[in-house]
Amino acid sequence: MESSAPCPAAAPLVKRQFHVLVGVTGSVAALKLPLLVSRLLDIPDLEVAVVTTERAKHFYSPQDVPVTLYSDADEWEMWRCRSDPVLHIDLRRWADLMLVAPLDANTLGKVASGICDNLLTCVIRAWDCRKPLLFCPAMNTVMWEHPITAQQVGQLKAFGYVEIPCVAKKLVCGDQGIRPTGPLAPRTSRLSEALRRGFVRARGRLGAPSLLHSRKRAGSGRAAPARGHDAATRRVWGSPLGARVGYRLR
Repeated sequence: MESSAPCPAAAPLVKRQFHVLVGVTGSVAALKLPLLVSRLLDIPDLEVAVVTTERAKHFYSPQDVPVTLYSDADEWEMWRCRSDPVLHIDLRRWADLMLVAPLDANTLGKVASGICDNLLTCVIRAWDCRKPLLFCPAMNTVMWEHPITAQQVGQLKAFGYVEIPCVAKKLVCGDQGIRPTGPLAPRTSRLSEALRRGFVRARGRLGAPSLLHSRKRAGSGRAAPARGHDAATRRVWGSPLGARVGYRLR
């Protein structure tokens, strides 16, 4: 017998921002991190957070990066007892897409081998491979041409990660080096396509905050994981999601 009770009204969908987690490692290309973040923040309805290695900090000033920065110290400051949040898991849940730019030779080797000895490599090891992860290699040409590099890049691709091709440039040491195209401007077709696909998925999700995210950033429907200390934040202003994303990334 069919029920005569009316069907419950579907809960309205709440649009939220698309979350991009940028990983930065100890390559001189990390000098371009402030520019990369600035270009990403130009995209409407996009929220950005950064995970940095300790060596990457040598190449940029945190004051020049207008989003929340996370490092190894934050992981340990947040966790005191069993009920406390685990930062690398929180970040993995929060992000819709991860962009590692630049990816130096050291971290490339770690990720290919499954090593997770800092916050960034722990996030990558815990990454949900159903979500896009893009990486931009950056190293000296002689390191790039070592046979193991091709093996390691191939292993990352086997995991389902997407390489953003690099270009040869003159390095500060005077040698030719392999530098990523991504940190100079997020214009590559692969990044553009990954963001477009991610935006489509994110539009259909509810904007409920994560259980472990305890601090909201201005203008966000869902908070980035709270840090152990204050950091600069910036609201992303813009129109609803749409074709402008592809236009800005071309």
